[in-house]
Amino acid sequence: MIRRRLLMALLTLGLVFGSLLWLPARIIEPLLPPSAECGVLRGTVWRGQCDDLRIRGSRSGSIAWALGLSIQRPLTFPVRLRWTKDSSVAEGTLQAALFEPTSLELESVSIELESLRNALPADVFLGPLAGVDGQLDASGLRLQFDTGRLSALHGEATLTRATLLKSGAHFGPIFGRFDGRSGTVRDRGGPLEFNASVVLVAPGAFTAQVRVLPRVAGVLPGLPAGIPIEADVEGRL
Repeated sequence: MIRRRLLMALLTLGLVFGSLLWLPARIIEPLLPPSAECGVLRGTVWRGQCDDLRIRGSRSGSIAWALGLSIQRPLTFPVRLRWTKDSSVAEGTLQAALFEPTSLELESVSIELESLRNALPADVFLGPLAGVDGQLDASGLRLQFDTGRLSALHGEATLTRATLLKSGAHFGPIFGRFDGRSGTVRDRGGPLEFNASVVLVAPGAFTAQVRVLPRVAGVLPGLPAGIPIEADVEGRL
């Protein structure tokens, strides 16, 4: 009896995975949230791609996925993801587990901030990035989520070719290092001194102590060189 039940369980599991391997990706379209729309779905449920992704009307690029299995952690379901829009690319693995927080490990990120702003709905909070152009590069970033909100961030990222949209002034590069619930963001030379200490005080909520000091005149409109700006900032992600 036990052997028969085991055989039936293995057969059922095989049928489920077989279906995922061969079922066309378009069958997941009814499962998408109302705010998301996929222009073209290609491939299968197991390995597919969504082109012309739109999120609340924003043209959000394309996203490809590949489901996986973890032998070491059988209750974890890794999903390989690759997002592209224009010349921007981000690749990583989403780790969804039954009894653990969801995490996203980004192995490679090369994103133009203009593409990122155009890909996201207008009501998504981008903080200081909303007023800056440039390129964001990172590798080895790990994001952890609690009830869908960011609760921890590990790794490093660099912003190069940074330009203030309002004035057209160039500054940077800017380097960020994050260690769980806290992190620092600093400049690496250039016309603008920038220092910030950031703390995630709760999932999706942060505080920051920011200090900005123009090293040369004209970087920040109306502010001469040598006069610092200091502020305490709080917000939600």
